[in-house]
Amino acid sequence: MKIDMTNIAYTEEYNTYLHEYKAIFDDANYKETEIIDLSSEYSMEIISYSGSINGRNLTASENILKDHSGKETYRFRNMDTGGDFRKLITHSNGRQYLIHKTDLYGYGVFDLALGKEFRHIPKGPESFIWADVDYNPSNNKLVVSGCFWACPYGTHILDFTNPMMETDWIDVQRIVDEDYEKYDDVDFSGWDGDMIILKVYDNDSRQTREIRWNTSLEK
Repeated sequence: MKIDMTNIAYTEEYNTYLHEYKAIFDDANYKETEIIDLSSEYSMEIISYSGSINGRNLTASENILKDHSGKETYRFRNMDTGGDFRKLITHSNGRQYLIHKTDLYGYGVFDLALGKEFRHIPKGPESFIWADVDYNPSNNKLVVSGCFWACPYGTHILDFTNPMMETDWIDVQRIVDEDYEKYDDVDFSGWDGDMIILKVYDNDSRQTREIRWNTSLEK
């Protein structure tokens, strides 16, 4: 299936979708409020909602980033909380960024110093579903853990030199297993310099093993 990576986050099409389902954030659909610490300086208040809107079952959240004094710094909504994550990173440029899931197939970035946001939501019809990220400041690579819908877990990698710009999503399995036959569950395990460490299920040996790939050789 060909995936259209055109960013629809700022289009009338996407805004119409948000308007159509905005009632999920009505008080009647409220479920709970949770506060999590992102760092010693920042926390996130997560207000969860679920319900049926226009015949579609939704789980959504309102997310409020606060500093240590409790002052609101940033607020965003997520219309699909499956695999939800929020990660605060310190970039090699010295600035902090909040990376978070946006709806089912997209992601968002907030620059804490400049107070600006960037979102990328692929047109699809489907795409890789982000579930977690890990940033390496030594090479400005962002590893994304997740999966395609109803498929084994996989790993993508992005050039995160400029977090506020669109960049290619590179499927690591396409590089280490071009025919998508040798490995299942290509999971990120860690970094060793520029080497990405992956845990894979080897279909030949029927065992989980570790492989490494040098991201400086990225295709």
